[in-house]
Amino acid sequence: MATKSINTLTNIVLPAVVLLATVGLFVLLRPEQTTALYWINMSYLLILEAIFFGWLLWARSDTKGTTSMLIVMLGNYAGYYLAAGLLCIIVSAVVSQFTTVSIEWYVAALIVITILWCIPAALTAQVDSNHAERQAQVPDKRAELLRQSEERKRQQLENNK
Repeated sequence: MATKSINTLTNIVLPAVVLLATVGLFVLLRPEQTTALYWINMSYLLILEAIFFGWLLWARSDTKGTTSMLIVMLGNYAGYYLAAGLLCIIVSAVVSQFTTVSIEWYVAALIVITILWCIPAALTAQVDSNHAERQAQVPDKRAELLRQSEERKRQQLENNK
């Protein structure tokens, strides 16, 4: 029963609190004039939170067909993506204090970061899938090799008689 209450806490309550805190802070610290950059940052930060909590939920669920190494690797990629996204948000906020930040360049940077996250994640998932398929074939190949070995032994015994 304790596990169920902990799962409820970490799967529902924690993401809801973080989501509400993020939106609350954005509303509380809202500038006099909201710009497109403000809304892009808030939306992107909510996407980053969804990726983080989505990965946590997926990593703790009973995932059939995925290896623990894939879960770990995708978690690392998600962590790097979150760090890069937060760094991009912070840098744009600091730079916008001194000069005007072009929304097009900022969105382009976010798109590049996203692509640099999606490509290795997709390739890693493909490699893991190929590895799992090969591992599933190992017992069949092993049984075939044992059968062939037994046949050779029988033939050698018959030839020696």
